[in-house]
Amino acid sequence: MSKSDSPTTEAQDHSSVSERAQGRGALRRWLLLGVPLALALVGGWIYLHGGRFVETDNAYLKADKLAVSSEVTGAISQVLVRENEAVSAGQALFRIDARPYQLALQSADAQLAQVRSDLTALKSSYRETQAQIELAQTRSRFAEREERRLEDLLARKFVSSAAYDDAQQAAVLARQALSPLQRELERIADQLGGRVDAPFEQHPRYRVAMANREQAQLDLERCEIRAPSDGTVSG
Repeated sequence: MSKSDSPTTEAQDHSSVSERAQGRGALRRWLLLGVPLALALVGGWIYLHGGRFVETDNAYLKADKLAVSSEVTGAISQVLVRENEAVSAGQALFRIDARPYQLALQSADAQLAQVRSDLTALKSSYRETQAQIELAQTRSRFAEREERRLEDLLARKFVSSAAYDDAQQAAVLARQALSPLQRELERIADQLGGRVDAPFEQHPRYRVAMANREQAQLDLERCEIRAPSDGTVSG
């Protein structure tokens, strides 16, 4: 190599090194920023070698490694793969301690059962209150008839004023007994969402409890982390 060629060669070498450094830097940024929660495996990272392409701001970079992350937090309880082991998409890689999530699911199941029990009790109370209202209405109608009968007898001087007053008071009390029962029926209906005969599954409280239960079930399932694609485990 001549001295005249040396500056050009050095410049080309410098440009090549710079390009490779930029490429590695862009890939490193993607790995760090694109995967917020990569999990540790025996002091390293779990990566899957593959032929994936990653889009950056201005180019496509061939990503040789894909960090595998978990959607739930916790201590790793079991590692199911070894470094350099070939894995297929969907294969279990490791497990997170599932005990807190099992407890959360049990709690969600208990809450769902409690909501069902509460709604059953409310429906029963609604029917009982309806029966009490019907009985109170029957008594009120009887008291009103008795009041009218004694009023007629009083007009013909067949009964005393005191007897009529008693009948009149009984009619008033019978009517007053209806008001709290009707308010109680309205309160129960409100707690049932205004749809007394609707199935449990349509009640807002039941829906919330069921959603919490489904989330707890999903979190428990996510304790087992699986490979998103075919590849080879790398530390």
